[in-house]
Amino acid sequence: MTYTIITCSSAFSSIWKYTNEPDVDIKWAFKGSHSKILSYIRMMWFQYHLPLQKIWIRRDMAHLGEINIVFDSGANEFLLKWIRQHNPGKRCILYYWNKINDHASLDIEKIRNMGYEIWGFDFDDSQKYQYTYNSQFFCPSWYHDLKDINDPSYDISFVGRDKNQRMQNAERMVETLSRSVPLKGSLYFAAPKWYLSLKNRKYKKILRFKEMLQKELDGKVLLDITDEGQSGYTLRVFDALCNRRKLVTNNVHIVNEDFYDRRNIFVYGMDSLEDFGNFLNTPFDTEKMEQICSRDIAHWLCRFME
Repeated sequence: MTYTIITCSSAFSSIWKYTNEPDVDIKWAFKGSHSKILSYIRMMWFQYHLPLQKIWIRRDMAHLGEINIVFDSGANEFLLKWIRQHNPGKRCILYYWNKINDHASLDIEKIRNMGYEIWGFDFDDSQKYQYTYNSQFFCPSWYHDLKDINDPSYDISFVGRDKNQRMQNAERMVETLSRSVPLKGSLYFAAPKWYLSLKNRKYKKILRFKEMLQKELDGKVLLDITDEGQSGYTLRVFDALCNRRKLVTNNVHIVNEDFYDRRNIFVYGMDSLEDFGNFLNTPFDTEKMEQICSRDIAHWLCRFME
């Protein structure tokens, strides 16, 4: 069975570009998704409810497969309604790959009434909004062709965009950890929006997905920062564990997972700083690799059938 994944966000196009998994068909919902200029024009077009919104929807959205999973980022009610109307009898799922905030643009009940199933990656949100929980996943193809770094240059690394004060939090966390043991850290932050890089010289250029992965693996330990109130895991959890890197995370919910191993995962704010030096200087333990691998996209897709 082939599953169709529909992405609506140009920001995530880099990730899906490197996705090559069995039984997965990746489709872009909108025309011009690979162009920043066209993506901005399209966003304004929908925001101001200009006429002929359908001109932005790709033709293949009218001929989807039996199971279609639309990711929330960049999706809007017009698109979702259009897909539903042009694919009667097909199973359509809206998957929240982000935490739902008070300013969410999508009305869950309205989407349900269109005939969508609502699923998502955040357990707390699943309880609050009554959607079906299906935890974070990774794609093995993301990690193909990465250069194996046996002797990382840094003790701890982070690569990503600065949003929700992530850069300040990262600097504070590394400073605190350094009180236990001296750390050589690499914190690489790009602007949350490209034009904001003009205002802050600390911001570096936005990397392609594979470049980002390769750069963060130059750390013995990967730093993971989860936004306040979020229980779902970021992709960095699996960027680390799948590539046998240790993880420092502020997501306390991770201790409840079957892949959790305190030898590989240090929970910031919960674990003792006195233990961090030993954590840093002992090798990655592979005992839980089977549990880690069970979080791949194949298992994720199977859970939609349970």
